[in-house]
Amino acid sequence: MSLYPTTPLSGVRPADLLWISGAWSGQRGEDPIDEYWSQLQGDMLLGMFRWLHAGQLRFSELMSLENEADELVLRIKHFDPGLKGREERDRALEFVLVQRQEREANFLQRQVADPPWLVYRLEPDARRLIVYFAHEGEEVAEAEQFRYLRLEQW
Repeated sequence: MSLYPTTPLSGVRPADLLWISGAWSGQRGEDPIDEYWSQLQGDMLLGMFRWLHAGQLRFSELMSLENEADELVLRIKHFDPGLKGREERDRALEFVLVQRQEREANFLQRQVADPPWLVYRLEPDARRLIVYFAHEGEEVAEAEQFRYLRLEQW
């Protein structure tokens, strides 16, 4: 029995995940992290992630959340300092939505062996966002989670 489902959900729209919209700030160990998600425009959400280490950019990401056919797909493209892309020019990491609750979305990575799930969960106070990768049979330690607080000025 899998930790999360593996079959893509159908009929879910980006508007169903509007709870991730906004500016989020946190720490990963001693390193500051930020994640920003746009409001809905053109039936899609756009996101940006930034991770700093010792005051310098470790890496950043550009993300999109949009429908492909009847599935909701999260695409992530990584950039090293200098905006040097990690993925090939026309490629991005792709995750498909496999489970959705009121304030949680679970995505499964496509086209990789032993794919991880990417989990977004909004805590009940709606001020804390938890994001993490999960693998089958492994527990996710708090230190491996991206834990954010919602910024009020956005």
